[in-house]
Amino acid sequence: LKRSAKLPLKVKEFQTEQKVLIAVLKEVQAGELYEIAVQANLGENQSKYLSEQIHVKLDTEGKEFDIPILVSVSVKDRIDVQPRTSVYFSRNETKQLKDSPGSAPIAKTLDIKSLAGPEHSFKITEVTFENQSPNFETKLETVTEGKAYRLTISMSKLPADSKSRTVRDTIVVKTDDPTVKELKVTALAALQ
Repeated sequence: LKRSAKLPLKVKEFQTEQKVLIAVLKEVQAGELYEIAVQANLGENQSKYLSEQIHVKLDTEGKEFDIPILVSVSVKDRIDVQPRTSVYFSRNETKQLKDSPGSAPIAKTLDIKSLAGPEHSFKITEVTFENQSPNFETKLETVTEGKAYRLTISMSKLPADSKSRTVRDTIVVKTDDPTVKELKVTALAALQ
């Protein structure tokens, strides 16, 4: 919290809703700057997304006002896929395969990495498709052994059935991690 007016700023009250947040207020520069350090204590809560407000009551030379600060918490697994667990090939991208058969494949890249600290390591043991005749190809690269991998999903040709509007498949990435045994990635391509 930083003062933006000429009047000095003072925090009178400070509290969380006490659902999952633990917050500590620190006065960095009296009347000028305060810092709020926030930690999430999830306990038994199994939710992947949580939000909670911190209520701050400020005083500027006798005038009080409240500032609600919304804190969002996103809970991730020990192994994370970025930017998301899906890839999408647009009509414009698949059009180049239609217009120039044999041209370079169109591709998307996902990063799969450990978020569980320096002691945690994992291996990707297998990459398969749920569809028996996949329209996509995959290539797995090791970025940092036991910590980070890169999965490239590509399409080099359009399916023989030209009536389909879209092609969809699920890619199953299996790991040796006991808590995240597999990750599912959806691949979707718009054809028309």
